[in-house]
Amino acid sequence: MSINYTLIRVLWGIFLLIHLASCIKFRRSDAEYQKVFKDQIPYQIHRYTALKREIRYIEIGQDSLPTLFFIHGSPSSSSVYLPYYQDSLLCKNFKMIGVDRPGYGYSGFGKAEASIQQQVAMIKSILENPRLQRPIILVGASYGGPVAAKLAMDYPELVDGIVWISPAIGPGLEKIYGISYLIRYKMFSWLAPTMLQVANVEKLAHRSELQKMLPDWTKIKAPVSHFHGDEDELVYLENVEFARQNLVNVPWYESIVIPGGRHFLQWEYKPLIIKQIFKHLQDYQSSQTQSIIKIKVKLD
Repeated sequence: MSINYTLIRVLWGIFLLIHLASCIKFRRSDAEYQKVFKDQIPYQIHRYTALKREIRYIEIGQDSLPTLFFIHGSPSSSSVYLPYYQDSLLCKNFKMIGVDRPGYGYSGFGKAEASIQQQVAMIKSILENPRLQRPIILVGASYGGPVAAKLAMDYPELVDGIVWISPAIGPGLEKIYGISYLIRYKMFSWLAPTMLQVANVEKLAHRSELQKMLPDWTKIKAPVSHFHGDEDELVYLENVEFARQNLVNVPWYESIVIPGGRHFLQWEYKPLIIKQIFKHLQDYQSSQTQSIIKIKVKLD
């Protein structure tokens, strides 16, 4: 009886993988981005090499504006944030950047990188570009949440604010499906589309990667906003309490728990997320004004 039940679960899991792959478009080519923007919104697509890996990212907007840096989850790509890139309010107030994390989109599609530290080392040079204006605000969804956290830990001088959307930041505080353990073997990996194989590599290594980050949470110095659904069955609500306990050196931490919310909040709650992004912008501008006043007082 238990064998039959396990078989049914495996077959159901395979069906879901195939269905997911056929229904959702997880990446856009350069040509597809060009069709989307149609010269209506200024944008550029860039590629560079880091640690022997090619990384692709897209820039939207003017260099003179503050910077909004989007980090996607898994499986996904920079294109998941397209509704934000096209938002008129964000376009007027921010230069937006979306990166294809290693293994996704057009950053070595299919070649997984399980190490969060290595991923951060590959993408941090984007934020080191002297053209970028402050503040630099990171937006990280799901797996993109711990990547944003690691960026803020290792390079606090590059990060002025963090907005998390359902971030998987606490070791073990997320769901792992039984089929994940099956498709990690080469003889079964063909059952899953390439993008899900990459996501699976990350998924199975995620707990140990988050445990490596535990000593470094005190290094985060930027304010943090945290959106989480109280019915998220993929990344559990306990991640909110984990954040509260570990973000001990940030200027402020705000959790926005969505009643009845599930995992994918970035589309349905986009206006609320954008409102919180502007809160980070205003907070930074206010802190800069206060710094100028303090310097002036000292000079006087």
